[in-house]
Amino acid sequence: MTQLLHHNLPYQRYTLPTLYNYLGQNYWGFLTKDLSPEEIKDLEEAKKHLENYEKIYSITEYCSTLNDAVNILEKRIMTNNPTIPMNIYRKCGNNSKENLFAEIELFLKAYYDLMDDCKDFPLWQRKLEEDLGGIISFLGI
Repeated sequence: MTQLLHHNLPYQRYTLPTLYNYLGQNYWGFLTKDLSPEEIKDLEEAKKHLENYEKIYSITEYCSTLNDAVNILEKRIMTNNPTIPMNIYRKCGNNSKENLFAEIELFLKAYYDLMDDCKDFPLWQRKLEEDLGGIISFLGI
């Protein structure tokens, strides 16, 4: 879940259903022109599936982006480690404890907001805990 952007790049295979959903919404009148009621009903069912996939993809994309950002923040936190010799980034004002703490709070808030958004979907919530829980708990330490 946290590496969607890396796996999606070669052929865009994970984002194709979202593209089909976009095209279906924009060209609905053209697609349903001269169709029987049964065919329109079938298209509406397919549209519901694509809309559901859009939600899943959006959550997965958000998790992937959040994971990448937290990894970068972890590296910035590690630059304050005095045991690393010749660490030039230790002098950077953006890596001060005050600035890092404010960013850590924002990431924790984003994670818990995401968990609250998925409270009606316990399987997604469990998946988020498994994929993002470890990296987020590191920030809390």
